[in-house]
Amino acid sequence: MENQENNNLSELDQLKAQYETLKQQFDQQEIVNDRLMKSSIKHSADFYRRYRWLQIVLYPLAAIIGLLVIKWLLDNNLSARLFWVTFCVVCFAIELLMTRKLYIKTLENNDLLALSNHARNYKKLFSVFTILNYSTGLILTFGVLGKEIRLPSMTSIFVVTGFLVLFFVFLGISEIRYKTRPCDEIIRQIEVSETPMDKKKTGFGKKQKWFCMAMIAVFLGFDIWAYTIVAPNRTVTYKRTNATIVADDQLSVWEIYADTLVAPDDVAAVTEQWQQDSSLVVMREKESTATIALDETSVHEWKEDEGPQVKLYALKMTSPEGPIISSARIGGKPVLEKIVVQEPRFDKKKWEIIPVNLYLSPEASQLWEEYAKTDKEEHWMDVAVVVDGEVYQQMHIGSLQGVVTNKFFIWRPWEKDELKEFCNRLIKK
Repeated sequence: MENQENNNLSELDQLKAQYETLKQQFDQQEIVNDRLMKSSIKHSADFYRRYRWLQIVLYPLAAIIGLLVIKWLLDNNLSARLFWVTFCVVCFAIELLMTRKLYIKTLENNDLLALSNHARNYKKLFSVFTILNYSTGLILTFGVLGKEIRLPSMTSIFVVTGFLVLFFVFLGISEIRYKTRPCDEIIRQIEVSETPMDKKKTGFGKKQKWFCMAMIAVFLGFDIWAYTIVAPNRTVTYKRTNATIVADDQLSVWEIYADTLVAPDDVAAVTEQWQQDSSLVVMREKESTATIALDETSVHEWKEDEGPQVKLYALKMTSPEGPIISSARIGGKPVLEKIVVQEPRFDKKKWEIIPVNLYLSPEASQLWEEYAKTDKEEHWMDVAVVVDGEVYQQMHIGSLQGVVTNKFFIWRPWEKDELKEFCNRLIKK
């Protein structure tokens, strides 16, 4: 009997020893699994540590490249430069704030639940950040392209707009997937652990909600700022008032008899030849064709290798006073009623070719109507808009018969201050 009890005790001791051995193996396996899981999570979390250092390099580089592009496209527009530098600084600060809690320290403290919540919040915050960021980029890109590229039709505008939207959507989705993939891996690894499901947070906390609202407000401000930079040209009207009813004899409209390009040394000879006809008046163009070229299909057949040339006009004396329309022909009354200009918002020293619309006064309009209705053999003619004895604009009139208009235009490049001074001088403001 005693032997039987001893055998039972021996078997019990063996079972206890086996249990302890098995328990140690399970504990060791659990430790190994825990280490493997934390190692995998650490690898994913390390992505954001590297990403933060990468941003320290990328954002200054993006700022420099953006400033060079602004200098190339917008001629160092001050508002655009301030916008881009501010935009880069704010985006950099926001990204640092979003990634500051995705640290290895949380993992070292064995606070996997907090790390999982930080990863979930980062995914949502970064998605909102990307949408807001790319919306501002879309406004800037479309605005700058609209300024620099003249699209021929509404169809082409819709096509380009659709392409830009699809491009930015594709770029945004790709960036969100790339930068939130480590978060997905962190969440997946933690979810397979024994973390109670009821302790998992899936929404923003109070601080995250305020941070998200502040981010939306900041980027809405950036959108408005971006629009003011690339918005359509503003219309500026210079209108004559009763206090400025004085003769503006600087402006007149003439009929062109002939025009030619000559070398500077030949101007005197050509002028003398034309002035032999008492019905002609010789005037020069405001600028040489060496410095003004409308486009590749310009009517001026001038080549750069031919050297500088001057455009001369022989203008007809269509009345005793000379021009078709002038202040002298309407008893000293003003020729212009108002001037309307589409001024670009880009703060360039040398503006692009801008049409300056000159609206005639009622007396000048009546004079032009009478001239247009006179019987002429020609079905077309050229007229010149002259200011202070220089031809500012040559216009080709397809048919004078029955033409009635009260508007002319001057279409040429302008210096910023030059255009304002020109309009104020003509309108006598």
